[in-house]
Amino acid sequence: MERKNIATLSLGNTVEGFYVISKIVKRTCVRGDYLTGQLSDNTGEIGFIYWSYDGSITPNDNGKIVYIDGNVTEYGGANQVTAVEIRHINEYDDVNISEILPTAPVDVGAMGQYLNGVISTIKDTEYRKICYEILSENPCHKVTVPKGEQKEKQIYSQEEMVKLLYGLNKAPLRYKTFFYLLSFGGLRKSEMIGLEWRDVDFD
Repeated sequence: MERKNIATLSLGNTVEGFYVISKIVKRTCVRGDYLTGQLSDNTGEIGFIYWSYDGSITPNDNGKIVYIDGNVTEYGGANQVTAVEIRHINEYDDVNISEILPTAPVDVGAMGQYLNGVISTIKDTEYRKICYEILSENPCHKVTVPKGEQKEKQIYSQEEMVKLLYGLNKAPLRYKTFFYLLSFGGLRKSEMIGLEWRDVDFD
């Protein structure tokens, strides 16, 4: 079944997929212990209740990604997910983090708790260690930016300019004009090539 975004859930919908537990509380009633709280994804939040408490999911799992199977029911005038199964994700699950990661502004502590929860589900020990390092320190701080080598500009000296212009005495007029304008107008080659008659003020 295709996972539904929280923002699109309505009464009677079947809920099956991965969500973040953004709040979780263990409560007790005549039926025994149960869990209640909030589920979230990148579209919003919705309350949930889980009657089949077995200790595998606890309040310590706040901020973690879990698999939910249940239905949208109504309680107190608001929709909530009544879960029939909640479990941790495992290495065989295909989880699209971009669909789950909350996009709404959150405080730094809450986001840190959430990211720690995501990383703790990674099975590969070495990869999990790298992720924790990235979380604690910006990896860009370890990058040494190479300094570009600045080449010294080669500019004609006054003596060289005199030799150049003197050598143009017998050159066609258009070449003379080109280099004289470059020399005395301080124009770049691209500016010279782009010149048009309308750029010339004969007055």
